[in-house]
Amino acid sequence: MIAHYEAEQSVLGAMLRSSKATGTAIERLRPDDFADPAHREMFSAMLTIALGNRQVDLVTLDEELTRRGKLD
Repeated sequence: MIAHYEAEQSVLGAMLRSSKATGTAIERLRPDDFADPAHREMFSAMLTIALGNRQVDLVTLDEELTRRGKLD
């Protein structure tokens, strides 16, 4: 489980740093591919941002998670 957790973190981190990584991830992955519920929610939010033709970054992710009521 730890390996999956770290792999999921790596994907999410790469998406925050690179639009190319974001594109690759949204082409190949779905929220259900993430075992950790928090990672699943983050990926889902990033997917929504990317599909809305917006840059996935800490600001837009914060806004989307806040809009969903998932960020304290």
